[in-house]
Amino acid sequence: MEVLVRKTIFAFLVCVVAASAAKRDFVTSVEGAAELILQQIPQEPEGPRRLVYLEMFLERFPQHESFTWALSEAQPIYLAAKDFDKVIRAAEVLLKADPEDVYAAQNALQAAEAKGDRALVHAWAERAARSGRLVRLAPPSEATDYARQSRDIRGIHSLRSGPPID
Repeated sequence: MEVLVRKTIFAFLVCVVAASAAKRDFVTSVEGAAELILQQIPQEPEGPRRLVYLEMFLERFPQHESFTWALSEAQPIYLAAKDFDKVIRAAEVLLKADPEDVYAAQNALQAAEAKGDRALVHAWAERAARSGRLVRLAPPSEATDYARQSRDIRGIHSLRSGPPID
């Protein structure tokens, strides 16, 4: 009888621990909710369904560190949907965060051209050119350094593959 009581208590404790562990996985924090939405975005195909998640994230988490990433993902979808005002507003925010964002400026220029507003086209052509100059004047990135190092290493290996030096 005592063994049966111990087994019952043990089974009850296992169930309580399992239930409490399952409750811990439930997302209740703001950071957790943002991460759930961010995980869902890449799983959606391009277009309206993806835009729903992007806009949900942008609306709920404007201070999140991934806000500009989400906005840069939404901007081409706005352009494809011919929502030119949103393309231009997104470009303004993106260029404040990163003045070298040539893609944001180019998307805004395309939106201005599609709207047919000559003054807006001129303004965005200037901003796109300014972003391009900033990129050109920027120091080499880590990717460029890595490519240069890879090229140098290949050159060293090609020298080693020659005849042995006596």
